Parts: sequence; C-alpha cells; structure tokens
Amino acid sequence: MLSLPGAMADAVALRVEGTDGRNQIIFSAISEGQTLRAGGAVLNVTFGVVDDADSSESLFLGNGTRLSSGNLRIELSGSGSAFVRREGDHLSIKFTRSGQLTIPAAGHPVVLRIGGNSIAARSIHRDGQSVPVFSLPAMALSNAQLLRP
Repeated sequence: MLSLPGAMADAVALRVEGTDGRNQIIFSAISEGQTLRAGGAVLNVTFGVVDDADSSESLFLGNGTRLSSGNLRIELSGSGSAFVRREGDHLSIKFTRSGQLTIPAAGHPVVLRIGGNSIAARSIHRDGQSVPVFSLPAMALSNAQLLRP
C-alpha cells in the first residue's frame, strides 16, 4: 500500500512490481472529487491504473477527470474514462469524453495521426519545459502515431 497524503479514508493505492520490469500503481476511491498523489502520479478518479514498463507506459482513468504520471497526462472535460498506451511514437487511445492529452516529445511541433485525421498540438509551458497538448474528441479505441513534420 502506498501513502496517499490528504486523501479520505476510503482511498487506497497499491504498487505492484512485476519480475518482468513492469510496475503498476492501482488507485481506488469511493468518494469522487479527491485529488490523489502517490508514486509520482496525480489523479482525480474513483479508479485508475498507471502502468510503466521498460518500453511502454499506459494510463487507465476509470470514472474521473484527471490522471498523470511520468510522460503522460489525461484531462477530461467531465467525469468519464480514458485509456492511453504509448510505445515510442505509437499510441492506443480511448476517451469517453472530450479532453486533453499531454505527451512530452522531443522535436516540436508534433502532430497526432489518428486514422485519416491529423491533430496538431498546441504548445504549453509546464515545469519549465515546452510540451505538446492535444485536444481530443470522445473516441472509441483507436491507434495513433506521433509525427514530426
């Protein structure tokens, strides 16, 4: 179990360390609206999973508005669910609500190609760095690729 400073008693976080190099943090909270911080992740969810492996990273936000860890950040326009898995420049994405996806990437600008559509990132400054942010619609599970024009 991980410590969740400032969280209500109904919130828990569990770290699972795999022998294959994969590490997961699993979050659960009964009360909505809590901002939880543990293991480098920040989230506002009733359920969430952060999965880091040597060659990939993924976030699953279940019933919430925000989940960030490491190089990925999901922010939804309202309570919903989302999934993002990144392996290099290849991604799998699912959003049940519109929202924003932040994926720090070397070499700006970057474009996210989803099916036949290209979505340009807007650049914001976060923690002293310029990072691309993509505004995304609600979408079914889709494969995407980061492109550097």
